[in-house]
Amino acid sequence: MEDPEIVARARTEGRIVLTFDLDFGEIMALSGNASPSVILFRLRNQTPRIVTPRLLQVIQECQAQLAMALL
Repeated sequence: MEDPEIVARARTEGRIVLTFDLDFGEIMALSGNASPSVILFRLRNQTPRIVTPRLLQVIQECQAQLAMALL
């Protein structure tokens, strides 16, 4: 799928986009829409062994904001 299609599908399905691709941040900024949320990873090591713990840390740190987004 092309990036705009991924964003549209995530919005329709109420999902969060997890990505290493800077284009998603730009697409969201230009769209003016509040959803979907995008978590952009800027890690040199993009292996699951490194990414997964970082994702869990981000979720824990942003738990309150994520819960409010579901309302």
